[in-house]
Amino acid sequence: MKLKEIVTIQAGHPFRGKITESKTGEHFVVQMKDVSPDGALGELDWENLTCTELQGRKAPVWLSQGDTLFVARGGRNHAVYINHVPKPVVCAQLFFLLRIEPQVRGKIQPEFITWLINNRQSQRYFEVDAQGVTQSYAQRNITRGVLEEMPVIMPPLEEQRKIVFLFETAKRERQAHLALIDNRQYELNAITTQFYQQFDKPAEGHHE
Repeated sequence: MKLKEIVTIQAGHPFRGKITESKTGEHFVVQMKDVSPDGALGELDWENLTCTELQGRKAPVWLSQGDTLFVARGGRNHAVYINHVPKPVVCAQLFFLLRIEPQVRGKIQPEFITWLINNRQSQRYFEVDAQGVTQSYAQRNITRGVLEEMPVIMPPLEEQRKIVFLFETAKRERQAHLALIDNRQYELNAITTQFYQQFDKPAEGHHE
């Protein structure tokens, strides 16, 4: 199967020029700074989204629970799953918005689409495509056509759920491991600070 057979793919909101922040606006926009760099499930920085005013005649396509965002530009073309949407949000133009087609809903675990795009075989597909065009790795741009033609496998729903469960479990284990590393580094920094403070103290009874 091709990815276009199971999802609709839409470009991000067409902002004209720079996205301007508004203190009185009621709309928000997802940009690269808000996306988890490892493409984890549901990893968006909702609290720090830019508030803006949407202008133009085109009706905005609001993000919904179950959508997937695909990072089309840059050195790592990964996907992020939208597990909840607490405010009216659109995505910027450097994303594609993927939404499961109505005729296959119930047959596909939405998070599975995100995993599918982020796995090694799919990432290799994007890398091979990028090798055929003259663009730097950091400025790689995956077109809608390339994304639509991405080969996909569609196992039974129960298998999809197992894969998603393993993916989420691995993510939590990685987060716990990184937290442990950060804690150990904090302890080492504290010990180092105490060590140097001892030697920085002038000797008792010493006068210059």
